[in-house]
Amino acid sequence: MLGSPPIVAFTLRVLDAADAGDVLEQACTGFVELCGARAAAAFAGDRSRLAAVGTPKAEDVRLSFAMARPGSEPVTLDVWVEPSPDLPIVRQQILDLVAVVRRAYQHAVRLDATRKVAEQDPLTGLGNRRGLEGWVDALVQRARCEGGNISLMVVDLDRFKAVNDRFGHAVGDEVLKAAADCMLAHVRPSDRVVRWGGDEFVVVLDGASAQQAVTIAERLRHAFAKDPRSRGTTMTVGIADLDAIADRPAGAAALFEAADASLYAAKEAGRNCCCIAAPTAQVA
Repeated sequence: MLGSPPIVAFTLRVLDAADAGDVLEQACTGFVELCGARAAAAFAGDRSRLAAVGTPKAEDVRLSFAMARPGSEPVTLDVWVEPSPDLPIVRQQILDLVAVVRRAYQHAVRLDATRKVAEQDPLTGLGNRRGLEGWVDALVQRARCEGGNISLMVVDLDRFKAVNDRFGHAVGDEVLKAAADCMLAHVRPSDRVVRWGGDEFVVVLDGASAQQAVTIAERLRHAFAKDPRSRGTTMTVGIADLDAIADRPAGAAALFEAADASLYAAKEAGRNCCCIAAPTAQVA
């Protein structure tokens, strides 16, 4: 069934995968495209499909293999092959390759968990700034190519230092948690909220214009002001969308800079308000 080139190509695909999900995708693709299986699919413990390539026929033989270690979230990899007198040999060949997939998958799961911890703010449970700029860069490039929009909000808690000075840092931490809860409750599921540092947060609104972002920001501002956990703090919000950086090279840095400048403008206007970065002319 398999010669050396397919085995090498299969192994490289799996080992080069970016994360646990990609390991499963590459494994399914490799079994069908490189190893001659009819179909392959990965399933979670509830049999929800995680990855799939090809379509099995009724007469095909399904071979099922466990991917996760005991105690981990169950994941199985199923491979469908045509009936053959050589089925025991084929099964052993696939089992040898599954051993590579299993090791790669378990390693990727550990890396994913480490990456998640590294990219999460331990106090609020939000993401942190690690990796955000690269993610926003990709969104900006996609929006520029496909004609969409991106808005970015920089949110600052007004006079937060006074809370720490008066009530202590434990109460200050509760204010930060309340701000995080409020943001998650008032943004869309597709939006991304991160704690940028200290009492500053960033909200990325994929597909939203600055005017749409203002609607969300105002709703957020008023909700937080009414929350007793805010301890009298308020939110100042700076907003920028792609129109604000039309005359600059596309990228997260320019969007962050424009939103940050609008934040300072909002603070100069008296805090507890929103300010939008002015659109700039598109350079031909």
